[in-house]
Amino acid sequence: MNVMADAVVEIPIPGQQSLLLAGDRERKSSALPEHHFLAGPENQLADSVVRSILEGSPRNCNPVTFYGPSGSGKSHLALGIAAAWKEKHRRQRVECTSAAEFSRELAEAVEAQGLEEFREKYREAALVVIEDFHRLGRKGSVSFSQTTLRNASGRPGDLNAQEELIHTLDALTRRGSWILLTTLAAPGECPGILPMLQSRLSEGLVVPLVLPGFTTRLELIRQQSSVLKCKLPKSAAESLARRLQGTVPEIRRAVARLDPSSVHNGKKINTKIAKQLFGDREPADGPSFQKIASLAARHFGLKTTLLRGPSRKRNIVNARDLAIYLSRQLSSASLGKIGRYFGGRDHTTVMHSCRKIEALIKTNSAYRRELELLIKQANRSP
Repeated sequence: MNVMADAVVEIPIPGQQSLLLAGDRERKSSALPEHHFLAGPENQLADSVVRSILEGSPRNCNPVTFYGPSGSGKSHLALGIAAAWKEKHRRQRVECTSAAEFSRELAEAVEAQGLEEFREKYREAALVVIEDFHRLGRKGSVSFSQTTLRNASGRPGDLNAQEELIHTLDALTRRGSWILLTTLAAPGECPGILPMLQSRLSEGLVVPLVLPGFTTRLELIRQQSSVLKCKLPKSAAESLARRLQGTVPEIRRAVARLDPSSVHNGKKINTKIAKQLFGDREPADGPSFQKIASLAARHFGLKTTLLRGPSRKRNIVNARDLAIYLSRQLSSASLGKIGRYFGGRDHTTVMHSCRKIEALIKTNSAYRRELELLIKQANRSP
């Protein structure tokens, strides 16, 4: 694992195309060819998770669930870990599937009386990846009625994919195998999921992922411009990092749109050329401090002026910490500039506020969702 400037960690993982199901076009088209994952301050829990799995740490955090919005890197990490595992343990079997495919296979196994083979496939693997776990909660997509099998309560009756997955998780855990899942929301917040299954996953490690923050975007742009052999000065890279607030693939595609003649001729890409990515329209330089402070204050039911004042009341401090964190993530402003806006605070205080919010994001999924909503609101045009 390589640690770069501003605590951006590069997690090496091999390509994962070979692990995808041949008929799963959606997953094939969304797979990323990159051989590493950039984890900034907003996603550094992912670094320790990858270490734990690939370095053979005890499996007391098993199963592992990656959750977050589309484009945050869930599949990239899960499938990358699976590919790295297979590369390291060539004689051990790895199974990668999706919730929908798991459900479909189970239905076919029941109809063809091939349940034993189905269970052997998944329950005896060394590592299993199941993507889009939340889709198991869709009504009518996972039930198979009137089988002669036993359900989770031990009584004959209906079998469904969720109950089958519970038994699969138990079997894999007993074997010491790893289980990785990806989902849009934390297991306990996926509608339609059995409480018993939610509990099983919550007993493991639930890893939140968010879209890359400013420092991660900046490092990504630097790397991509290096691949393209662009001479991109710091000011141009920062200008792009402020404007390209999307997913990793979106950022890569945008950087690839730099003037081809500039790339081929080795011409230095300046800020003016970088802005050509956005046509003739000059985009806003990120949301203003005032807009961010107003959103945070409104979220806590406070007046904006209180966030810039000296008060140390808990609710005001919490709102101020949130506003400072958002200002750091959504702009390239220095710590000092942010601190000056929020009541003349020094850079140490700003960093402390950011670390508090980062810790909350990792442990409080409800707070995380609120933060994601505020980021969307902050990025909207006024």
